[in-house]
Amino acid sequence: MCGRFEQQIGPTQSYELLFALGIATTRSNAGTAPTIRPTDHALVVTQSEAIRATFGLQRPGRPLLLNARSETLSERPTFRRLLDLGRAIVPLSGFYESGPRGPTLFRARAASTATAPLLLATALFDASSDSFVIVTQPADEVVAPTHSRMPVLVGTAGAKQWLAHGTFVPEHIALEVHATTPPASARRGAPDPLFEQGRLD
Repeated sequence: MCGRFEQQIGPTQSYELLFALGIATTRSNAGTAPTIRPTDHALVVTQSEAIRATFGLQRPGRPLLLNARSETLSERPTFRRLLDLGRAIVPLSGFYESGPRGPTLFRARAASTATAPLLLATALFDASSDSFVIVTQPADEVVAPTHSRMPVLVGTAGAKQWLAHGTFVPEHIALEVHATTPPASARRGAPDPLFEQGRLD
């Protein structure tokens, strides 16, 4: 389950990404922060623009939802309603998964994708709350020793397919373990908000 990620993206890189995805824009109005935790704002690319949105779907009186399982998107009412107009891409410079030895950071292997060093994660965006969840899948051979799940990562063509049609293009995105130290925000000792994977709806 992806509960923290890095998003270190400059204006030029952001513009190039939007251009590659075929989204007409003259600028990106969404800045990025080094480490994104639940309830932080992050850059999200929707079907028509780049925006800032809150990481985690907020539901009154219920836990925060950070992730949505790709296998059951159409079965869960919370996610099914977002599949039509809420498809989105979240560009990552790395993502953390927690395992027995603590958080492990995964990044794209150099020159492994057209958008390297960025990873493109599929997501669902809820315009009513300006918030999003990252779509997850079973972990690949690199992530599996740390955690059983990981974000659904796609290349540029796969990102376009997801935004336009809501389908995943099977792609292997080469990852490498970059570090095994928790992000600075985690070391400060601030607890994460209550959240859940998103399988209980």
